[in-house]
Order: sequence, then C-alpha cells, then structure tokens
Amino acid sequence: MINLVYLLNALSIERAVIAFSDLNICVGGPKSTNIPGIKDNNAEPSSNKVWHQLDCPYIIPSGKKRSLNCEKLLGKFRLKKLKIISGKITKKYISPTLTPIRRKMYSDILLHKVTLAKTNKRYLLCIQNLHNKFSSSQNKIKEISTDSINNIISQ
Repeated sequence: MINLVYLLNALSIERAVIAFSDLNICVGGPKSTNIPGIKDNNAEPSSNKVWHQLDCPYIIPSGKKRSLNCEKLLGKFRLKKLKIISGKITKKYISPTLTPIRRKMYSDILLHKVTLAKTNKRYLLCIQNLHNKFSSSQNKIKEISTDSINNIISQ
C-alpha cells in the first residue's frame, strides 16, 4: 500500500483561507431573463442565466461585486436594450459594397440628421418657453378687473 504524504501544515492552510477570505466571486453582468433576445459575441450566459464576459476572472478583490469586464458588459447590454426599445437599430453603412465616397456621403448625411434633431429640440424648447410666458401674461390680463381698467383709463 502507498502512503501519500501532503506537505501542508496548519500555517499554510490558514494563509490560504485568509487569502481566499479577502476575495469575492464575480456576480456577472445582466441576467438573460431581464434582457431577452440580446446577445454578445464576447460573453456567454452561465448556468444561473447571468451573462459573464469570456475573459472574466470570476475571482475578484473584496469590495467589488463585479469584475471590470462584467461591469462593461452591463453598459453594453443597457445600450443594446435601449436601441431595441427606441427602434434606433441602424447600421452605420447601408452595405459593405459602398464605395468610399458614397460611404463618406452617407455618414455625412447621418451626422447632419443628428445635428438637425438637436437643433429641432432646442427650437422646440424655445417655443415652449414662449408659450408658457404668453399663457402667464394672458392669465394676468384676465385677473385685471374692469374697475382697475377704468381707473387706468380715467387717469
């Protein structure tokens, strides 16, 4: 019979336990049930249906719930979900077969579209402010009684 001898003593076991007590396990990114239909090539869902980045270390320093990679994954999924909800899933280029000049023209059109949308929002806010001022002045005019108008006219 062969007797195996392990070169572990109580001190080395205690050091290992202390070292592991200072570490946490990464809880991962978003749950796949919360964000259905969204996938990422650099991540995969674990057995408990939580997305983890492929290069997630799983064991992280204490004081953190998620690794940096899984934290970035939360932001990615949030943006993807927002694009799906708002219906703004657009590709930068219509087709990979566009010539460089047409591709540049198309990206210029998209940029101009974004600036126009910002300008329109700014003008809409100005119009709303003017409308609010106008309605408040109308309310003030309604509050003025006929006696006060007669007093102003008689003076």
